[in-house]
Formats: sequence, C-alpha cells, structure tokens
Amino acid sequence: MNRFYVYYACFAIYGALFGLRGVLAVVEGRSSVPLILQGVFGICLMVASVYEVLTNSPNEFDIGNLLFWGLVACTVGIIVLLVPELI
Repeated sequence: MNRFYVYYACFAIYGALFGLRGVLAVVEGRSSVPLILQGVFGICLMVASVYEVLTNSPNEFDIGNLLFWGLVACTVGIIVLLVPELI
C-alpha cells in the first residue's frame, strides 16, 4: 500500500471523528465555542486531506518512518477511544 494514501487517510479519519464528535455535541444541545470549533476544524482537516490526495502526486511524497507509523498509531488510538463514545 502506498504511504501517501495511508498518511492522508489517517488524517481524514481523525478529522472525521474529531468533527463528528463536535457536531454531535452541538446537536445534543451542548453548544459552546470549543465544541463548535472542534466540529469545524475536524471537518476542515478531513476536507484538506481529501484535497491533498486529489491534487498532489504520490511520487513526490516523502515522509520518515517514525512520523508515518506515529500517525498510524495515533489514528488507531483515536478510533479505539472515540468510536465507542460515539456509538
């Protein structure tokens, strides 16, 4: 699997979960500035990741092993922690 797609997919997943958590909190009636910003920034992170995948070339992508695997591990951690809370 190409690291380019995995890297930006991790950012998109993180942004989707982060944004969904903020949006659901606002929908439930717990509106505050931090929750609104959490929803907005999560959605922006997801959109920015999709934009990067569509406009950049995988051939030009270069990232170190530590940063790549750190991001993958953090994304798995966020999934494990947030998905049960959202369900």
